[in-house]
Amino acid sequence: MKIVVPYEHDSADLATVWLAVTRDARPGSDDWQPALRDTVDGHRVVWVRVPDRDASGAVWLRDRDGERRARRLT
Repeated sequence: MKIVVPYEHDSADLATVWLAVTRDARPGSDDWQPALRDTVDGHRVVWVRVPDRDASGAVWLRDRDGERRARRLT
């Protein structure tokens, strides 16, 4: 399943943005995936694909500003 998160990425900053989907309070080191940048309906987003069985968990985002819970679009 594709997990899409709103993210105002800057084309001048190509640092990796990471997403994790987990049932735990905080993601473990193996839960993170590098996210792909995209624009959907004029909105900047990042996204990853996860197995359907994992898709119902909480979404976390990690970038240069640290880790935080994220709101998913899909």
